[in-house]
Amino acid sequence: MGKSLEKMVGDVNSAHSQKNDNPVSSLGPPRAHLMTVTKLSPLYLLFAAQINQIQQILNAHLSSLQWIDQNAAQLQQKLQEVTKQSKAAQIEQERILRNRQGSSM
Repeated sequence: MGKSLEKMVGDVNSAHSQKNDNPVSSLGPPRAHLMTVTKLSPLYLLFAAQINQIQQILNAHLSSLQWIDQNAAQLQQKLQEVTKQSKAAQIEQERILRNRQGSSM
């Protein structure tokens, strides 16, 4: 991704210097050419490709976070069940222990 961004910056700088060498582009304000990127220009296509790549990465991260959230909820439910069973087992063991102590007296 870093190399792609470096290439993109180089392409933008190259496009910028080509526009400044063109006498027609020097008629407007210094940054006017940045506002006139059309959907068919190489600069637009480059930005669109970069945005698409970022979107894919963010979608993958979102999917991972949703999976983690779903599994965390399931794990929480299982933990509550185990805790409930553990408490019930502890109460039963204490009852048995009291019965044994009471019958041995």
